Amino acid sequence: MNIVALSLRTVPDVELGRRLLGNPQEMAQLSDADVAKVMWLKQDQTLGKQAECLDLHLQKIVALSLLHRTGEGCRLESHCFPDENEETTLRSFFAMLHFNPTLLSWDANQFELPLIQYRSLLYPLDARMYWEHYHTGIHRHPALGERHRALSPLLSCYRAENTAPLEEIAAMLGIPLSARLTQDQLWQHYLQQQMEAIRTDCALDAVRIYCIYMRFQRLRGELSHTAYDIECQHMQSALQQIGQTHVQVYDGHSI
Repeated sequence: MNIVALSLRTVPDVELGRRLLGNPQEMAQLSDADVAKVMWLKQDQTLGKQAECLDLHLQKIVALSLLHRTGEGCRLESHCFPDENEETTLRSFFAMLHFNPTLLSWDANQFELPLIQYRSLLYPLDARMYWEHYHTGIHRHPALGERHRALSPLLSCYRAENTAPLEEIAAMLGIPLSARLTQDQLWQHYLQQQMEAIRTDCALDAVRIYCIYMRFQRLRGELSHTAYDIECQHMQSALQQIGQTHVQVYDGHSI
């Protein structure tokens, strides 16, 4: 077994916003919070309505969590600003792929992977393994790279109108994890340098994804009931690694 569940968190790239929007000298005088407001306003004007998120290239990665499940057990690996900058975080992600895991996501082709691809252009990184085996190429199924499994397209029969948010499917299954931070909450935590809240929020999504994957594998007959129970115990261990000792995950219920 060699599986990695991926989750990341972003904030507006205000330095890019300063270069793209308005007079550079005037933008240089604005605070990060004010630059972000200008970026959101511009996005709203472009769409003709209130935007749910900024375009991918206008965001930067501030947290990335990887839940590793191997034959030796389970561990959570989180990379978060300011302990690590974006370049170091991306380098760690690409280095992890050299161990040939199955990369597990909710629907990374819609968010995480294209964002990683854009941001990686900024740095001198070695991403050969990613482009050879994890990128969705033109000759592969549009929802699946050779070693990447996206759960949302599989469960929705590859139809956009059938897709559901990760947190709502987790709630449907009774996975007792705290509510996700909104984009505004993430941004406020970032401005106040409350990075531990962002790190935990990111890591909990990786746990959610793997918990749903366990259900999926049990449904397909890839996990016996006994094996499923063992996986739940591993998830409890992963939660303890990020201080979530009050949460119990067993068959989707608190115990």
